[in-house]
Amino acid sequence: LAGESANLFLNQNQLSALPTGVFDRLVNLNELYLDNNQLQAIPHAVFDQLTELTRLDMEANQLKSLPPKIFDKLGKLMHLQLHANQLTTVPTGGV
Repeated sequence: LAGESANLFLNQNQLSALPTGVFDRLVNLNELYLDNNQLQAIPHAVFDQLTELTRLDMEANQLKSLPPKIFDKLGKLMHLQLHANQLTTVPTGGV
C-alpha cells in the first residue's frame, strides 16, 4: 500500500488497537476510514506522516481521549468525524 494509496477503508473490522507506525509509509493517503471499530486509544504521532490526509473518520469507536497534538501534522485535513465515541475532552491544539 505504500506510495500510491489514496483511500484506505478499515471501518467495521472490530479493530481494538493501532500499532505505532502503522500508517508511516502511506504518505499519499487522502482519506482514512477507521469508523465503527473498537478503538479505545490512538497512539501518539500515529498520523504524523499523513500530511496529505483530507478526511479522517473515527466515529463509533470507544475513544475516551486523544493524545495532545494528534492532528498537528494534518494541515490539509478538512473533514474529521469523532462522534459516537466516549470523548469527554479534546486536548489543547487537538483540532
